[in-house]
Amino acid sequence: MLSCKEVSYLVSKAIDVSLTWQERWSMRLHLLFCKLCRRYVRDLRFLRRALIRRREDEAKHLTTDAKLSAKARKRIQRALDSLD
Repeated sequence: MLSCKEVSYLVSKAIDVSLTWQERWSMRLHLLFCKLCRRYVRDLRFLRRALIRRREDEAKHLTTDAKLSAKARKRIQRALDSLD
């Protein structure tokens, strides 16, 4: 049976790539008996969903129609020109 350290590695790995059936089976077997690892998996999934929702919320608030006033553009251009 896998150790808790090995399971935490596999859980993290599963976010990026598909696990082999042996890895999935071994991990599930461990999770049947280990309450702390089940909690770790649950918390990691929660964090992942929260980050995805946060990214989606931020994308909704971005507007492509934002325009700078002519005055602001001139001020930025002067600041850039003074860098030379």
